Amino acid sequence: MKSSWNIVLVGFMGSGKTTVGREVARRLGWSFVDTDDEIVRQAGKSIAAIFADEGEKHFRCLENRVVRKLAAMKETVIATGGGVVKNPDNLRLLAATGVLFWLQLEPEEIHRRISGQRIIRPLLKVPDPLGEIRSLLRERESYYAQADFTVNANGTVDAVACMIIAKMNGWRGR
Repeated sequence: MKSSWNIVLVGFMGSGKTTVGREVARRLGWSFVDTDDEIVRQAGKSIAAIFADEGEKHFRCLENRVVRKLAAMKETVIATGGGVVKNPDNLRLLAATGVLFWLQLEPEEIHRRISGQRIIRPLLKVPDPLGEIRSLLRERESYYAQADFTVNANGTVDAVACMIIAKMNGWRGR
């Protein structure tokens, strides 16, 4: 598939954006970039350390800088951080050059997936992580819903990647 567009994956942490994104990029022969990985690379420290040392506001500024750079790319699958949609500028930039896919999951499945990871999730360092997931999803849902497509991310990586590619192949542009 030759395209001047990017594929942008949005959704809550643990929804599979990075794993699925890598597979979509591999199948299409496109580049793959994860915004969180870019932030870590540029900052020289983990996201948890950024949150602890400078706070979420600083992290969101770094995130916006990365989004600005990545939105200018072509034929790239971009996996975004779960909160990237909270900044309207990020959504505008990503939508200008990309087709947005919301990888949607139920809170219980997100909690199950995240609970099995070694990664420290700064926003979920609370007494009730599942309750916090529900709260953050409610807060972000209207932003995620602005994506061009919603994809049920409950399937296998293969199945979700196939759905994204099929929707992208049928997409006619804005």
